[in-house]
Amino acid sequence: MGLKRNKKIKKMSALKKKKTTGRRAETMKKLLENNGKSLSKAMLDAKYSPSYAKNPQLFKKTRKWKEIMADKLSEEMVSDVHAELLKATKLEQGIFPLKMEDELIRVLVSEVGCTVMKIVEIMGKKYVWYRAPDNQAKKAALDMAYKLQGKYAAEKFEEINPLAKLSNAELAEKRKILLKFLLKK
Repeated sequence: MGLKRNKKIKKMSALKKKKTTGRRAETMKKLLENNGKSLSKAMLDAKYSPSYAKNPQLFKKTRKWKEIMADKLSEEMVSDVHAELLKATKLEQGIFPLKMEDELIRVLVSEVGCTVMKIVEIMGKKYVWYRAPDNQAKKAALDMAYKLQGKYAAEKFEEINPLAKLSNAELAEKRKILLKFLLKK
């Protein structure tokens, strides 16, 4: 009877581990699929308890989170994406007077770091489509990557308590000295 019970416990333990891994994987999938989704929302979607999801910093402290971050958002990958994002562009449109020469339009647009794609004359105006740097997309993607890796100071805050390393006797001595000092005043 005891042998069957041990096997059952091992199976349940294995199932729990798979489920946990599944929830972690689901959380990461939800987070990476949707740039605007918070870690808390992704955790709720992956069926974590609301109390645990309200404290995503606990999730970020787990060994598995750090492994996933190293795998999914390695320093090299972030660096590659960063390099790609520096080149990100979006299609924009501008209107110029009909009298303006196409070459002058190309020069003006290129001086602000854009590339003319097409110039069309419509109803007495020149419509110009050009590629412009997409600074907002660059910033948003980098911001997400840095947040996930805990690169911002607020995300990496560690409280250092100099008294934590002292023994009870040393703490009692410090307390005596402090009380003596405070009672003098």
